[in-house]
Amino acid sequence: MAQLVEEFFPTEYDQNPTQKITCLSVEDRRSQTTALAGVLSPVFVISWTKDSQSIVTVEHIAGGTQAVVLHYQDDKWKRHEVEPLSEDRTGHYAVTGLKLGQNSFEVTYKVADNSVTNDVDYYLCKFRVEASTGTTVYTGRRREITGNTYIHTVFRSHR
Repeated sequence: MAQLVEEFFPTEYDQNPTQKITCLSVEDRRSQTTALAGVLSPVFVISWTKDSQSIVTVEHIAGGTQAVVLHYQDDKWKRHEVEPLSEDRTGHYAVTGLKLGQNSFEVTYKVADNSVTNDVDYYLCKFRVEASTGTTVYTGRRREITGNTYIHTVFRSHR
């Protein structure tokens, strides 16, 4: 079972936190153990991959949303953020589609990329993500859209 809770959550930057933050509490009913994973709130989607080994979330970020995969490995939850823009690019983006697979998922983003020219390039793009590693494979599906389409494109199904 997975649910959002407010907890003191240590990170690599703060091992002794003094403020509670939103975390995902995951209970293993077989072993009677509970583990915490950090998330950015608000969280719009929480869903397991079909093999029940990883959790996929869609979380708020400044100017949009992003897909995150949480995979339990080495007695802790590993967090992998899936971003459509490389580090040398700037812009805004938001998840518009999510399709869960056995041990991977496909995510669609709408992107407003303003890093190449003074004009903004709007497009949709899809990635396949390996849940255990967060490794992304660009599926080659990039579709140019208008600014008006960008504004009106919203999140679709996540099943």
